[in-house]
Amino acid sequence: MALSKSLLITSLSVVLSFYHRFPDRYDYVGGCSEIQVTWSKKDTSGGMNNGSIDLAFEDDRSQFAVYILTASGKTKLKSTEISIRNLKRGKHTIVITGEKEGSDFCQKFFEVVIN
Repeated sequence: MALSKSLLITSLSVVLSFYHRFPDRYDYVGGCSEIQVTWSKKDTSGGMNNGSIDLAFEDDRSQFAVYILTASGKTKLKSTEISIRNLKRGKHTIVITGEKEGSDFCQKFFEVVIN
């Protein structure tokens, strides 16, 4: 019993030490590369469907497939698009994956609320 308790404490120490050093670097654990992207939004105005989301990639945009999920379905953006236009108010989910099958990018998703 003492040996298994000691092993458990050692294992937890290693995990917590790793998390403390790299709290948001899941790519070290999962073996995939994090997609480096930031976004900004523009809310609607005048009751129109004129909201937008702009994406900024650190790497070449063509390496990634970008999808927007809305209540009406899923849409894949063209490989050159970095802006999503004509959005109505509401929650929009963005999903980004590697463009090619077998790429080593971690899937990334985030929600943007357009007011």
